[in-house]
Amino acid sequence: MIPPSVAVRPGSVLLVSDSDWTALALSAILAEYGIATGCARSMAQARVVVAALPPDVVIVDAWVARRSGEASVVRALRAAAVVGPATPLVIVADEPLERAERLALLMDGAWEVLELPADRAELAARLQRWLAVGQYARDLERVAVWDCAESIHTEHGLLLRARELGADAARSRTPIACLAVRMPADDGADADGARWSALVRAVRRSAGRGSDVVGRIGRDTCVVLAPRTGADGAGHLLHRVRAELGADGFPSPGETRCVAEVIDPAPRDAEDAIGLLRRAVRAVASCDARHPGGRRDTVDA
Repeated sequence: MIPPSVAVRPGSVLLVSDSDWTALALSAILAEYGIATGCARSMAQARVVVAALPPDVVIVDAWVARRSGEASVVRALRAAAVVGPATPLVIVADEPLERAERLALLMDGAWEVLELPADRAELAARLQRWLAVGQYARDLERVAVWDCAESIHTEHGLLLRARELGADAARSRTPIACLAVRMPADDGADADGARWSALVRAVRRSAGRGSDVVGRIGRDTCVVLAPRTGADGAGHLLHRVRAELGADGFPSPGETRCVAEVIDPAPRDAEDAIGLLRRAVRAVASCDARHPGGRRDTVDA
């Protein structure tokens, strides 16, 4: 068994393999230790499964990786938010790999490349370390307030700032707006993250005031909290975002979904601002693909 002192929670593993033998063999080993396992038979399915079961460790069959069509399966998984930057990603193969293939996978960021069948005791020992590190990384991400890679707030940071801005707006009786910008649905294959980075840059430039707070929800939605901003100001912010996306050469900027929600004349308390943030994120996620260009909703508190 995995010592409780090493893995204090059962943990979760995402297994990506279209080989029945590989999937059954690894699932059986994981089940012995009470580890929740999410299975996907393709890279596309992996992106869906991870939303329901955020993994501590990701194990990918080398042959699925080879058939995925991605230039680098490791970079593609991390860019698509299937795997966080500190989440252990392990490649397994039921046939020997060429040395050049192993080196390429390791240089791209795979933690290990293992050949099956593997010694069960050795695999369990490795697994306990991967789970411990993966759980620790997820715990840190949950409480982090700043995304250093993009220089914006994390979801946790946004919630903290929303409460602060909401409390201030309630005291000063001033409006507050929230703009949410979502990547096109087909950008899950953004292998190098270039389009996401371009979107974040455009939103950051659009939110030019020092009081505006820019952050992210997940890896596909960028958010701006704009204090002392009513319906007209929110409309101008939407316009600036569109202009910046076009100026930055963002492909198909008109397909990017944008929504602004506003509390005008003022929120009642800090929790109103949290509700504002959640409404904007829900609204941009549910935008009709035929009308992705953004709408402005004014909500009176």
